[in-house]
Amino acid sequence: MIDDAFDWLLEFSDFEKQLRDVIGDRKIFNALVLGCGSSDMSSQLVKRGICQQVTSIDIEESVIEAMKTKHKEDSRLEWLVMAIPDELPETFDLVIDKGTLDAMLCGHDAPGYFKTVFKHMKSLFFLVSLHSDEFLYKLFNFSSLQVHCEVLCETPLRTCLSFTCEQPILYDDVLAGKNIQEAIDWKLQSPMMSQERVDELKHIFIHEFIDLEIVYKQVFTYEERQEYELEDFKSDAALFPREHATKFSFPELIQFMQENQ
Repeated sequence: MIDDAFDWLLEFSDFEKQLRDVIGDRKIFNALVLGCGSSDMSSQLVKRGICQQVTSIDIEESVIEAMKTKHKEDSRLEWLVMAIPDELPETFDLVIDKGTLDAMLCGHDAPGYFKTVFKHMKSLFFLVSLHSDEFLYKLFNFSSLQVHCEVLCETPLRTCLSFTCEQPILYDDVLAGKNIQEAIDWKLQSPMMSQERVDELKHIFIHEFIDLEIVYKQVFTYEERQEYELEDFKSDAALFPREHATKFSFPELIQFMQENQ
């Protein structure tokens, strides 16, 4: 049983205003939540009157079963075990994603993701992402697609964006696949860390090598450490080749951040 909701990136209240603004005068009857996890977002969509019905999908069966049990008294909420490229029997006024696309771009079926989104959305897609606005504009560069991007929150290490698009007049699988690959190639060729941020991190290194725990406390904000715990950081660092197992040099840290941000 899931008693406490876990929200990756942001809680619903952090972007509710932006979502209401982009919905405007549209009548939202039903919504599809992609990669829902144990987030409270689906229930908040109906509780706060944004839409009347919400279908939430996730690939993890245990999570879906737990959410069904948790919300069994609310008939407005539907929970399905599904991979995102799978078929759904209906279309939705609103498709919403908070962090799932970010995960899928790490190596899953990104073209299948877009095919699902544009096949099942009637009018509006709302995305919360850690990717840059420039990358998202390149990624969503489809024919006749209207897009809007807005910063939701910003820290020295990461920015959360809302990215909204309306149903394209024309959608082509081949064109979408081409745009996705071009955007990913551009991202891989572009520096992930700005020079300004690199300069900010230099002050940590009063010695050539700094212990992992010190790096962790200096680099990540308090809020980020609540989501990204020290043991997770150490596990990621263990996979990164460096001279000392328990320390980072400045060049090693910059490379690590570029590859993992």
